[in-house]
Amino acid sequence: MESNYGKNRGKTLILPALATLAYDGRRGSFFAGQFIDALKIIQDGDTDPMHLTGSWAGAMGHTQFIPSSYLQYAVDFNG
Repeated sequence: MESNYGKNRGKTLILPALATLAYDGRRGSFFAGQFIDALKIIQDGDTDPMHLTGSWAGAMGHTQFIPSSYLQYAVDFNG
């Protein structure tokens, strides 16, 4: 598992990382979409920008989901 079974979830702030990747040129449109999806995660109140951390490529948490996968598959079992 990429996160070494949860030991390394990443400490990079996701929004600046995705913004940089969106304007880097390579796969810019893909990462621009991920940036927008990360903003949706924040807008929905799932977390705040300072706690949205992960890898340099925008992957988050134990499973290293990218923002679009999080929006598609995440389930809140607390209601």
